[in-house]
Amino acid sequence: MQKLTLILLFFSFLTPYKAQEKERADSTLSHLYYEVGVGVSNIGEMLYLGIQSQPIFPENDSYTFSISQHLKQQTYIRIGLVAGYYKEQIVGGHNNYLHPFIVTAGVEKKKTKNNWVFNYGSDIYYSTTLKGTNIGGTYWQAEQYAFGISGLAGVAYFIQPNLSIRSETELGIGLQQGYKNKGFVTQQVLTPSILPIKALSLELKYHF
Repeated sequence: MQKLTLILLFFSFLTPYKAQEKERADSTLSHLYYEVGVGVSNIGEMLYLGIQSQPIFPENDSYTFSISQHLKQQTYIRIGLVAGYYKEQIVGGHNNYLHPFIVTAGVEKKKTKNNWVFNYGSDIYYSTTLKGTNIGGTYWQAEQYAFGISGLAGVAYFIQPNLSIRSETELGIGLQQGYKNKGFVTQQVLTPSILPIKALSLELKYHF
């Protein structure tokens, strides 16, 4: 009787464990519930500049950082940052230094096939540019803010059990800061805009 009681107790603890294992196995990426990724956001633009024999680094690089967490089945929440560095030449041979930042947060779905993962989803985004004007010294100010909602699609390939290479395209539609002349007065206005958040990104992701 004591042996039977011990066996029943063992299976009572084992059953929830097996259920959890089954739930994890049924998830999109098995037991991998978190992702951290870094990469370059504008491979498409960089390829175009290379074909046109224009400088690519460091004038036109833009980097990405992202974090994703598994919610249930094939759904993930995601937070991302795209940060860039550009130079524009102004009168007198000086340069303006532009640092655009785009912050995103949203939800994505994933579909797996062998080592391939296909994803799609939507983010809300906020964008601004930190501009350094180099005339008699460098003066920094934030400008050209924008916000809206974006759609995204991408594909990833697992090169290691916990490591994947991912490419993604994300396009935002929303409102952007602009200026309108009314008589002798310049007014700030919000105008409709389309923002290429990721122009064919290439990212390395670690899964755990």
